[in-house]
Amino acid sequence: MPKEIVSSIDFKDRLVPNFLRSEESQAVIEAEQIALLKLKLFKTTYSQNLPPQKWGIALKKSLRHYPNLEVYDELFSEALKKAWETDFAINQIQQEFNGNLASRSKELFATIFGIVPKEPVSITAKKQLLIFKIQKSDYCLLDEDLLDRNGNSRSSVGFFSIESYKDIKVPVIVLLADYSFQEKIYEHEKQHSQDYFQHSIIFNFNSRGKPQKLKKLSRRFGKEQYLPYGRAENEAKYEILANASLFDLCEKLNVAVEKSEILDELEQDLTDEQGVYYQQYVNRFELGLPEDVLEHDKYKERVSAGINSYLSLAEMYKNIFPGKTNRMAIEVLGQFPLENWPAVVRLISSRR
Repeated sequence: MPKEIVSSIDFKDRLVPNFLRSEESQAVIEAEQIALLKLKLFKTTYSQNLPPQKWGIALKKSLRHYPNLEVYDELFSEALKKAWETDFAINQIQQEFNGNLASRSKELFATIFGIVPKEPVSITAKKQLLIFKIQKSDYCLLDEDLLDRNGNSRSSVGFFSIESYKDIKVPVIVLLADYSFQEKIYEHEKQHSQDYFQHSIIFNFNSRGKPQKLKKLSRRFGKEQYLPYGRAENEAKYEILANASLFDLCEKLNVAVEKSEILDELEQDLTDEQGVYYQQYVNRFELGLPEDVLEHDKYKERVSAGINSYLSLAEMYKNIFPGKTNRMAIEVLGQFPLENWPAVVRLISSRR
C-alpha cells in the first residue's frame, strides 16, 4: 500500500485520511477517478471532434492526472479502439448507401432485421449508434415479446440491440415513431448501449488471459450473481441507471425535475408483481422453497436501497461536480453491483 493515497476530488493536493485506506475505500476512490477520466475522454474525443488517430495521445495525457489508473492503460486503449471500430463500421454502411440513408432506410432496415417494413422508416447515424424510428405495426413484428396475448403492443416504446449488417456488427436503437417523448427513450436506450459496451470490453479483455490485472475491477463492476435473483438484480441495476440518464438531459437544459417521483414509479415497475420489469425479470422464478422467498425479499430491498443510494449520491455531488452531477453518480454506481450501492454512498459521504 503506498504511503500517500490521492483523493479523486482534490487529487493534486489532498491526502486521504488513514481510516479511508481500506480496499473498499480505494475501490470507491478509483471508481470516481475512472468516471472523471471517461468524461474527460468523451469531451476530448467526441465533443471536440478529435481525430481518432489522436485518441491514444489524449488518453496518455488524461492518465497523467490519474497515475494509479495507468494499470488499466491497455483496457482504456481497447475501449477507444472498439469505439473507433464501431464508428468506422457505421461510416462503412453510410458509404455503401452513398451517404443517403434517409431515402433507403427501408432497405437498410430490411437487411438488418430481416423484415420488410410496411410503414415509413426514418434512420439517423450517430456516434456508435444507428437509430431507427418505426411505426407500431412494424415495431411489434421485431419481437413477439413486445406483444401481449391479444396481439397489442406492450408498454415498450424503444429498445437497444446489437445487430448485423452483412458481416458488420452494429449497435442499434429502435424507437416507436409516434411516441411523444422520444428524446427520453433515446437517452434511456443510449445508457443501455453504453453499459453493454463497457461490460463487453471488460469481459473480452479479461478473457484474453489477463485476469489478474482486472480481477478487482471486474468484480467491482458486478459479475452476475449465481443466486435465484442474481440476474434480476443485475437487470434492475441497469434499469435504474438507464432511467437516471434522463436527468442528464434535464441537467443540460437546466430543467428542474422531481427525481424521486420518477424513480418511485420505476421502483414499482421493478418490485410490484404487476410491474412491467418485475414480470420481465423476476416473474420467471418459482417461489417453491423458503430460500427462494428470502432471495425474493432481498431483491425488493436492494432495488429500493439502490434507488435511494442513487438519489443520495446525486444530491451529494451537486456542489462537487456542477454540470455533471447526474452523470458522475451514474458512472460511479455503475461500477458496483446493486447490493453494494448503499455502502459505496456511505464511503463517499465519509470523505465529505
